[in-house]
Amino acid sequence: LEPFGSCRLCLVEIEGRRGTPASCTTPAEHGMVVTTHNDRLAKLRRGVMELYISDHPLDCLTCAANGDCELQDMAGAVGLREVRYGYDGENHFADAKDETNPYFSFDPAKCIVCNRCVRACDDVQGTFALTITGRGFDSRVAPGPTDFLGSECVSCGACVESCPTATLIEKSVIEMGQPEKSVIKVGNATIGGSELAMIAGPCAIESREQLFKTAETIAKSGARFFRGGAYKPRTSPYAFQGMGEDGVKMLAEVREQFDLNIVTEAMDERGVDAVEKYGDCIQIGARNMQNFSLLKYVGKTRKPVLLKRGMSATLDELLLAAEYIMAEGNYDVILCERGIRTFASHARNTLDLSIVPAVHRMTHLPVIVDPSHGTGHNYMVTPLARAGVAVGADGLIIEVHPCPEEAMCDGAQALTPVQYLDLVRQVQAIRNLIVVEAEASAAA
Repeated sequence: LEPFGSCRLCLVEIEGRRGTPASCTTPAEHGMVVTTHNDRLAKLRRGVMELYISDHPLDCLTCAANGDCELQDMAGAVGLREVRYGYDGENHFADAKDETNPYFSFDPAKCIVCNRCVRACDDVQGTFALTITGRGFDSRVAPGPTDFLGSECVSCGACVESCPTATLIEKSVIEMGQPEKSVIKVGNATIGGSELAMIAGPCAIESREQLFKTAETIAKSGARFFRGGAYKPRTSPYAFQGMGEDGVKMLAEVREQFDLNIVTEAMDERGVDAVEKYGDCIQIGARNMQNFSLLKYVGKTRKPVLLKRGMSATLDELLLAAEYIMAEGNYDVILCERGIRTFASHARNTLDLSIVPAVHRMTHLPVIVDPSHGTGHNYMVTPLARAGVAVGADGLIIEVHPCPEEAMCDGAQALTPVQYLDLVRQVQAIRNLIVVEAEASAAA
């Protein structure tokens, strides 16, 4: 479909022009100076989204499109946390569903009248089965004067594919409900699918030079995710606490230069806001696994959340902590095994790899392994990473530093660039073998 400008979520400012035109329908011209992000534009976009949500059913937890809804994604992208208009005014919640088509359902209560389905039907398929009737508040998508079954609809599915909400949805999707295993989208990549997710980078951001040198190695390895601590929870109040929001902004620069998706920790609501603005995935550390007010706050965002297991937490406690996030509407949760505290003294923690198959058996959420924190010694990281992949982990999170002996934080468990590249080669070989064996078993 050609750009249409109906959603008003890509508003920009153009120097020398009045108003805030939609960028998707405004031709670029030589010498044009365009502002795409500032406080005024962010406020306008949130206001537009508030109007959409104020007339939209709040049933995300039970909606068949939960986790695969563009409206849900964009509400998170614009930073919407509350709807000032409330939900008590005139709305379309009582509009009746049209279930007459045997292949898909039409729920006008969820329609935002974006016109995509009509344009897909008319401009792409040439069927002309759909139209927009009424004006203003009374405007709605309709299959002419009849229902879908009695209309010119040929059930091609173009309208369903173009719908950004669950207004038009295949009946098979409704019947199947939530998948057995979730694949979480993080930036432009995924965790939980067929590809092994490699998340790597320094424990703490110390300088621009250190950060970008490490990022160059991570990008070279083929990894899609970059970790780096801007907010550091330390046992001692006198230890290095991280660079804060300045560090998060530097991570955003890494994403732009190396096309790496950013995973970084937030310790409080202010940190969550910064990571939501500049990062791609909010990490909740082991110390905050049962910080329930923080979990609830993160649950109101629409950024994926990497939830680390607490140092003494049981599997049930980890899963219930994840429920705190999901109960607020954010189902994009990735679990992380990072070791638990035991009587063993040969390692910093005891990496409990038995939790990986247990998580896969009990829940649909992906789980990754952190052998860096799980051992505390760099000579143990690669062997435990191999083991983590062998038991079925969906990914690994690895600490890498260009010069570990000079690291300001956890240098003993950080790999050098050479060691990290060797680790990637080994774990990818194991992952490929597992995939081949799985395919052979399925074929048999």
